[in-house]
Amino acid sequence: MDYWIQQIAQWIGYLGVFVVIIGVINMTIKFVLHFSKFNDNSAQLRDGLMRYLELSLDFFIAKDIINLSSDNQNYSTIIQIVIIIGVRIFLSYFIHLQEKSLNTLPESKHKSK
Repeated sequence: MDYWIQQIAQWIGYLGVFVVIIGVINMTIKFVLHFSKFNDNSAQLRDGLMRYLELSLDFFIAKDIINLSSDNQNYSTIIQIVIIIGVRIFLSYFIHLQEKSLNTLPESKHKSK
């Protein structure tokens, strides 16, 4: 049973890596296709990439939680995994804040005009 739980966690981690790769490829293609309008589209490109990164962080957090539930033999491993989960949640929170600020930035520019 423990073997299968580890395999599921590993595949969830692979999904997180896959999401990052797809996001980078997608945003790179959009960057190349719309290079002449980069100043107009840079916020949209960053917003799109942040969405992919935020989704991948959710996969990595899920993988770490599954690993924590199955690999709880010693306290040093648990403390390390809890710290990693905390850092990833911290990063996800600030990516979400950055995403919100990018979404509200154009609205405030339009209101001042």
